[in-house]
Amino acid sequence: DDTVADDDDTVADDDDTVSDDDDATSTAPPCPASSTPVFEVEPNDEQGDAQVVAISPLAPFCLQGTITCGVEGYDDLDWFTANNPVAFPFPVTVTLDWTMTADLDFYLWDASGTALIDYEVGTSGPEVGEVTLDAGDFFLQVACYEGAGGAYTLSGSLVP
Repeated sequence: DDTVADDDDTVADDDDTVSDDDDATSTAPPCPASSTPVFEVEPNDEQGDAQVVAISPLAPFCLQGTITCGVEGYDDLDWFTANNPVAFPFPVTVTLDWTMTADLDFYLWDASGTALIDYEVGTSGPEVGEVTLDAGDFFLQVACYEGAGGAYTLSGSLVP
């Protein structure tokens, strides 16, 4: 995808493969040293198409992806789902970070649809939320309200 004029060299044209989000012009911030990145896979624009990720109760997680921004509205949504096998003994800090000028937001819901984190502040990263997770399924969503699309890192770790 680095060849000039190969159909994907213009930001947000995304016409080489449907919904592949590969036209990012930024680099994702690094994952925490103790975690291994999991890369976003399209399609994951709907909750029903959420990308399944494995987590461990005591290990940090890190998701890296790219997002297309809307013009004062969400154009691209990235959904992830995981099963937390046991209740975490401490709160979890969830951090969304990016380097481009954009208004990225992240959300975390439990399986019943109850919002555990609803973070919609600012046009620069990072955004940080804290939550205690019970055992069960949960959903994470990354969205960009407006600005330059690009790469992001969504990570989480226990706060002892």
